[in-house]
Amino acid sequence: MERKEFKDWPQINFNGLRILLANTDDLHKQGFAGAKEEEFENTIIVFPEIWEGSFDNKNHGYGPVVKKIKIVYLDENYRKIVEKIMEKETGRSSPPEGTKIAIEGLP
Repeated sequence: MERKEFKDWPQINFNGLRILLANTDDLHKQGFAGAKEEEFENTIIVFPEIWEGSFDNKNHGYGPVVKKIKIVYLDENYRKIVEKIMEKETGRSSPPEGTKIAIEGLP
């Protein structure tokens, strides 16, 4: 699998904060995998649709997730269902029932 650089993702920028939109299956699978440590500092990833499966920080071909991240799950009304911390390289999280959107960033 080839990693897509963050500069090539659909995104919105606000004075140094970058919001990436994981709007395809490939971007959804990649997430923060393979990102350099400094790329986490100013980046939030929004997963506007939740596909089957779970979020996983292992190396599945893009590289590992090298920093601890927080994932927040939202329902269809944008209310927070739960937030979890995922450990670097080994973290795993499954969306709870009712999840429609997820957001990842540094804790």
